[in-house]
Amino acid sequence: MAAVRCLKEVVMRLGSPKHFPLTMPEQRLIAQATRLVSGDYVIPRNETWFYDLRREFLAFPNGNYDDQVDSISQFIAWLHTPRGRGLLNRNPVTGRRRRVSRQSRPSRR
Repeated sequence: MAAVRCLKEVVMRLGSPKHFPLTMPEQRLIAQATRLVSGDYVIPRNETWFYDLRREFLAFPNGNYDDQVDSISQFIAWLHTPRGRGLLNRNPVTGRRRRVSRQSRPSRR
């Protein structure tokens, strides 16, 4: 939840692209902001790198570093391409494609 609030603060701070010229990382983040705050993506809070990432999100776009924010927004955009969607249909452990369950067909006896 903290990550979602953090992202909403960043988007609100950036405002509308019509009001000022944006850099490429800002444009990419704004383009993916609704997907990021939708709740479909989870950032684990118990990882050691969480607070560094959170700090980078809060400082964006005026912070010294924006690589992680930019790479996350690019990855989310890539996931919604045909090639990226193929990744979503895979088992995260084995990497094999998940079988699409079909409704049972009546047997031909």
